[in-house]
Amino acid sequence: MSGGGAMLNLIFGLAVVLGMLWLLLAGLRRVPALRGLMPASRGRVHASLAVGPRERVVLVEFAGEALVLGVAPGRVSLLKELPAAHLQALAAQDGAPQRTPAP
Repeated sequence: MSGGGAMLNLIFGLAVVLGMLWLLLAGLRRVPALRGLMPASRGRVHASLAVGPRERVVLVEFAGEALVLGVAPGRVSLLKELPAAHLQALAAQDGAPQRTPAP
């Protein structure tokens, strides 16, 4: 086999292996019994409010803490840290926190 053919064979084999790995990981996400094998997300967006054309104020829960963040292109700023109990009170008051759609 020539040097160019060997290189082409190596690249093709690598593409096949990477494709199989991607399919395996995509399958793990879809099978509920196997979801425990994937790392869980520790964050959740509870509410979002647009305050400008590209700026938002977002209420998030991350690692058991409630944070109010200002989000703009290329920048995220912590506006306020809230006790986690505040999220539970908000959920009880409104039924369930609402998430506004992105523009």
